[in-house]
Amino acid sequence: DLEISFSSLDYLNVSKVRYAYRLLGLDEGWSITPEGVHTVFYKHLPRGRYTFEVKSTDPYGVWSREVTTLSIERLPAFYETGWAILFYVLLGATVIFLGVRFYVRMLKRRNEELYTDSQVLMQMRDYLKGEEPETSPVSVSDLEFAKLDDILLKKVLKVVEDNLSEPSFDVSLLAREVGMSRSSLTRKLKAITGLTPLEYIRRVKMTHARRLLSESGRSVSEVAEMLGYFNRKYFTSCFKEEFGVTPSHFQKQEREGVEMSQREDING
Repeated sequence: DLEISFSSLDYLNVSKVRYAYRLLGLDEGWSITPEGVHTVFYKHLPRGRYTFEVKSTDPYGVWSREVTTLSIERLPAFYETGWAILFYVLLGATVIFLGVRFYVRMLKRRNEELYTDSQVLMQMRDYLKGEEPETSPVSVSDLEFAKLDDILLKKVLKVVEDNLSEPSFDVSLLAREVGMSRSSLTRKLKAITGLTPLEYIRRVKMTHARRLLSESGRSVSEVAEMLGYFNRKYFTSCFKEEFGVTPSHFQKQEREGVEMSQREDING
C-alpha cells in the first residue's frame, strides 16, 4: 500500500489549491483532488515500475504547466520472486510425483493380491477337478462355489492345529503356510467366519484349551503351555473373553458336574 503527499508550497492558499495526478502504468487518466486535499492512496499496488505525475492550480484555479514526476519501483514480495515460483513448481512436481508413486504402488499391491487370489482359485479348481468323477453331470463351476470356502477353512484349521504349541505362530506364518498373501487371507477369512486371522487362531486354541481342561489330570498352566501360552495371565484373559469364565472356574465347574453325575449314577 502506498501513500503519496505533495504540496505547491503556497502555504497561504493551501485550502484553495487543487491538484491533478496520475500514476503512469496504472491510471488511465488524470484524477483531480478536492480543494485542500494533497494526499493520494494506492492499495495493493502490483509489482513493477511506475511514474507518478502531479500538477497544481494557483489560488485562482489556473493550472500550472509544470508537472512534477516521481519514479516508483514496487519490488516483488518474497513469495513473488523467481526463486519462490521455482520453489512452487518444484513443490508441485514433488507432490505430483509422490501421488503418482503412491497410486502405482497401491495399484501394484492390488494386482499382486488379485494374482494371489487367482493362484489360490486355480489350485482349488484343480483340487475339485481331482475330486469329481469324470462321468459326473455336475460341472466344476457348479461345485467350486459350494466348496471353495470349505476347502480354504479346512486348510486354515489344519495349519493352526498343526502349530498349536508354537508360541511364535502368527498370521504371517499362517498366510505363508496356506499360500496366500496376508491381506488376501484376512479378507477371505473375514468373509467366511467373520473373524480376523488372529481372532480365528485364538478361537481354535481356546476351543482346544476347553477340551483339554475338561480332561482330568491337567492344570491350567500345563494346558496354557501346551497351546503356546507361557504367560498364564494372558491365557486366562483370552479364555475368559472367549467363554465368559476363567480357566480355573471352568475347570471347577466341569469337576463339580462330573461329581454330580457320578452321585446320580450311584443313587440310581
